[in-house]
Amino acid sequence: MTCRIAELTPCYRCRTVKILVFGGTGFIGNRVLRKLVERGHEVAAFDINPSLPAYDRDFSQKVQVLRGDITLMDDVVEAMLAVKPDHVLNLAYLMGGGDPHTGVRLNVLGMDNCFEAARLCGIKRVVYASSLTVYGEQVNFGVRPVVEADFRHGKGLYAASKIYNEHQAEWYSAAYDMQITGLRAAHVTGWDKVRGSTDHVKCITEPARGLPVEFPFKDAMRLPIHVSDVAAFDINPTLPAYDRDFQARVQILRGDITLMDDVVEAMLAVKPDHV
Repeated sequence: MTCRIAELTPCYRCRTVKILVFGGTGFIGNRVLRKLVERGHEVAAFDINPSLPAYDRDFSQKVQVLRGDITLMDDVVEAMLAVKPDHVLNLAYLMGGGDPHTGVRLNVLGMDNCFEAARLCGIKRVVYASSLTVYGEQVNFGVRPVVEADFRHGKGLYAASKIYNEHQAEWYSAAYDMQITGLRAAHVTGWDKVRGSTDHVKCITEPARGLPVEFPFKDAMRLPIHVSDVAAFDINPTLPAYDRDFQARVQILRGDITLMDDVVEAMLAVKPDHV
């Protein structure tokens, strides 16, 4: 089952909770913090970079920010003991390929630290960021959209790490009666995205800055979903309304199918000299 944002929006007239967000000052994380604060929840952020973006200064005093390294188990446990969260959301990840050593430490060991620390601290509800890259190329599925139960054909360090994370989550959920849910997002987009898949961002932001931009394939397909929508989706499974009813191991955050040529054509209508 593929769920849209509207389908997962619960009634927020429920008890408030304390939520610890790993990677909380990052691209998606800072939006998650804002939405949780707006809904009256107590929020703490854990990040190796403890500085929130300048545009978040209006609510920075409402968020507890802890500096720490998710690859260090002591840091993770110490944060959970200090915050005593009801639920945990892990968004800390190295995007794209990158250095394998760093990638394995952050993406595999870091995720395991999060799950194991939650277990040790008695935290049953954990949500983490997975990705549609676990499925591999669309040719594996023909013209139909992928669904949660489809085989994971993903290749490369990033996809392999996400697939392994899902195996980790399944094991912890079964072994320790935890509720761990992975959210498989498509191509997350937003003006300040600088890592991972960014061509669908640059074809808008670069012309807006008066800079030309080129792309090799106009028929390249993307599934953009705005970072604000992802943030809204991310917080839903962490809230009390889902404590009993939300049992899904993974869920797809699907964007709309878009060709790069369509994005370029739209920008040409606005900035014809720079695309």
